Amino acid sequence: MKKYLLLFCLCLLSGVTHSQTVLIKGTALDSTKGRNRVTVVLNDTINKFLDLPQRNPADYRWIITDTVYRVRTKANGAFSIRARLRDSLYFESFEHIPQKYAVKDLLKRKAISIRLLPEVCQPYVPCKDTLPKHFVFVGEKVKVTVAKRKYYCNTIMMDRGYNAQYKVLQNVAGGFPRDTIRFVAYDHYGTPAFSKYSHVLLFVSEYCQELVHQKYQYYSLYKTAGNQWAAPYSASDYAALGPDSGIKPEIIKFREPVVIDVSQAAPEWVSKTFPAPYYKVENGKATAVYGNYVKELVEIKKQTVLKARGIRLK
Repeated sequence: MKKYLLLFCLCLLSGVTHSQTVLIKGTALDSTKGRNRVTVVLNDTINKFLDLPQRNPADYRWIITDTVYRVRTKANGAFSIRARLRDSLYFESFEHIPQKYAVKDLLKRKAISIRLLPEVCQPYVPCKDTLPKHFVFVGEKVKVTVAKRKYYCNTIMMDRGYNAQYKVLQNVAGGFPRDTIRFVAYDHYGTPAFSKYSHVLLFVSEYCQELVHQKYQYYSLYKTAGNQWAAPYSASDYAALGPDSGIKPEIIKFREPVVIDVSQAAPEWVSKTFPAPYYKVENGKATAVYGNYVKELVEIKKQTVLKARGIRLK
């Protein structure tokens, strides 16, 4: 059902119906002359998929292999793809400047031959900010989108960048001066995990006038019956804490039950990640029983990850 819903959304985005399409044939090469294959994308569908607010990351593999929306050239640059007259084709290749063409304009050509020019790289200059600012806040998600990849001459970026925008609901440390914050998050594994949640406790730092998320550091937050913010118990956090931390989880009555679907997970992983009595696990669901309020959550990070990174909060 989810796949069909996604297909419906993408059809709305790209306007594809086979009964009204024509076959576009041509060649597309970049400066490597065939060593890299050029990708031809109908109506920028891949990026539109990535920007869908409720997209399922598991569907990404499906959409990039569907030749209705995306094809790759052969070694000699040859390609063919079906499109409507009002559609556009996007030609892309790694470290090359993408090009966009209206289908109706391509059909006016005697022969379709696309040549992509290489991007001009920019030097990577490490930030040497000795007095960075650090902000911790309760945030409400506005949007998280893929950032344009930067092409550096002297280094290879192993992480993908994401532009994030959040409402600042509560300042916890650093006193961010505005009610909305925009920052960049880098993630090696794909879309940042914090973007799955509506409300999170986030750790953001300002280095050389750029706001950057402290990599992988966040808590998903939920309102309690007492109208406070709290996060469910984290086994990995308590494993990292020292025996003299003075921090303990406590029973928390969340306003709405915090339930995690573990029906497809290995039993060993479930028992390690959602141990009793901190969670009640039954019928393939783990319900949070224990947790911590914001103050303790910040203290956990101060004693573990932030300490290891040399970050001191004000």
